[in-house]
Amino acid sequence: MPHKLKTENKHSIFFVAVVVLIIVAIVIILIFVKKNKTNNNQTINPETFKGQVIDDVVKIPTTTQIMVNEGENVVRGEYNIKLQPQSEIDKVLIVKAKLTLKEAYNTVQEVAKSWSDDAKLISIKSNGALGLDGKSSSWQLIFGSYQKEKAYEIIIEADKIIAQKEIVSDVYGYELPLNWYDSNEAISSFSNLPQFGLDTISSISFYYSFANDSWAYGLANGEKTTSMWVN
Repeated sequence: MPHKLKTENKHSIFFVAVVVLIIVAIVIILIFVKKNKTNNNQTINPETFKGQVIDDVVKIPTTTQIMVNEGENVVRGEYNIKLQPQSEIDKVLIVKAKLTLKEAYNTVQEVAKSWSDDAKLISIKSNGALGLDGKSSSWQLIFGSYQKEKAYEIIIEADKIIAQKEIVSDVYGYELPLNWYDSNEAISSFSNLPQFGLDTISSISFYYSFANDSWAYGLANGEKTTSMWVN
């Protein structure tokens, strides 16, 4: 009988030890996951960052007239960002990049409506360095109004409006698609495709295409322009 109790005690100790090891393993995994999540959300430190730090000077466009095909012409940006960076050296930190394309749109909606209560979007273009996260150091947003028979240009630097003006226009804006995806989604949808492995991106445009009766994203990747339709 004493031998049996000794054997049962050994089994109990072994069982407790296994349970303790499992708990310790779970705690370690949770700490590791939390640490990774925290690291992913941390702001990059420019002093230790090994990639390219871009603090570009934002230029205010000299726009004088808006044409029907506004936005279709995707002007190359000053900085070519690798779509598939292989190391931190290939990555960029854009100091003034605060807003995605849709965030820029949300930022200026009230301003556009105060200009004209029937204001509708004509186009949005990145007006500065553009990152793979869909954020740009500057955005150019153009709205139109049937009442005024004009367009209104708003320029954002970082997350602040720095310029706005009325412009002669042949178009007065369009109804936006429901649940249209953002610039970061437009970029990520093709950045991981093998055929774009060596490509770069320098600018993005969101515009209405008469030819396809649809809104679209135009992305300047290298010397090419890739269009993506938004239904």
